[in-house]
Amino acid sequence: KANRQFIATLRYGIIEDDQNGIIKTNTEFYDNNTVADSFDIADQMKIMQGRSRTMGAKLTWSEPIFPKWNFITEYSFNNNSSSAHKNTYNKNFDGKYEVLDKEFSNNFDLDAFAHSGTAIFKYTDKKLRAAFGTGISSVKLKLHDLDSNNRNQYNFLNLTPQTSMNYTFRAQKRLNLNYRGSTRQPSIEQLQPIRDNSDRLNIFIGNPNLKVGFNHSITLGYSSYKTLSQTY
Repeated sequence: KANRQFIATLRYGIIEDDQNGIIKTNTEFYDNNTVADSFDIADQMKIMQGRSRTMGAKLTWSEPIFPKWNFITEYSFNNNSSSAHKNTYNKNFDGKYEVLDKEFSNNFDLDAFAHSGTAIFKYTDKKLRAAFGTGISSVKLKLHDLDSNNRNQYNFLNLTPQTSMNYTFRAQKRLNLNYRGSTRQPSIEQLQPIRDNSDRLNIFIGNPNLKVGFNHSITLGYSSYKTLSQTY
């Protein structure tokens, strides 16, 4: 049927990331900028292994309901399974990096499941094109601390409203407005309660209690183009 559409999308992705590095620092701390009162020396090896597998599917249905109106509904599912192994080693008596530093080491697995659905109405005219609707998303995170064998599970439910408008005053002169709300789940690196000492003077600690974030995006634009004068 004219303007009726059904779209199915499948997605599969794999990421593998291995990193090895040596950290050597010698920092002196001064009292009143004259006398060194303490020292910080580090000589460590860091071995990092990351794995991520993503599977997703999206179904979209567009149905004309009036001459200038379309109704669009969409459902998507996404599953991400990832692991992050970060281990730090100090030197032993033989000068080999074989002594595990538990303070700066963590090994985690994360499974994330997301379901989302949207319903949007679209209006199309010669001068005005507009769309408005909302979506709902459900996110479940399963975090497994392999070192302590602790398991945490998080569940989040969010609305994702959206609207857009594009008005054409005349040829090559337009005004557009867009708003979209979207969720953002924390990464496994942000959830790991590990102390990252890659920068010895700025040590960050992961937070396993992070919640899913929500982003608001608003854009307003006006464009005008004149062919003869080549001005935009």
